[in-house]
Formats: sequence, structure tokens, C-alpha cells
Amino acid sequence: MRQARGRVFVERNARAIKDLQDRGLADPELDPEMASHVLSGMISRFAFATFVLDEVVYTATRLWCNALRIDHYHPARGAARE
Repeated sequence: MRQARGRVFVERNARAIKDLQDRGLADPELDPEMASHVLSGMISRFAFATFVLDEVVYTATRLWCNALRIDHYHPARGAARE
């Protein structure tokens, strides 16, 4: 499902890039589909890193500390969550 949704975005964005190229607003030497894949990938990784990784790191660290019964502290959140 995720790949199908990604394909829809890439196809839509490729059409938009082609339209911008046709109107003289975007670099005509770029392949619209390849540009769309690259830009979509950049945004996807940025969003993942921004909105997912911090919580994943916090959760993995807390699980590790809990397994070893180590008190943990997360500076961005203040005191340890209980």
C-alpha cells in the first residue's frame, strides 16, 4: 500500500514538473519522472527523520535502559517519564 501510494505521488509530481517545464518555469533538461522520484525520496526521508526517528531513538533507549534497570533521562523532555 505504501509503495502504491508513493507511485501515485511520483506520477502526479512528474506531471506537474513536466507542466512547469512546458511553461518555461522549470529546468527543461531534467527528466520529470526521475526528478519526481528524487524529490519525493528527499521529502520522505526528511519527514521520517523529523517526525519518526526522535521517538524511535527515545523508545529504543528507554527499552534498553529498562532492560538493564538503568535510570534514564531525556534532556529534550526534562525528567525521565514514568
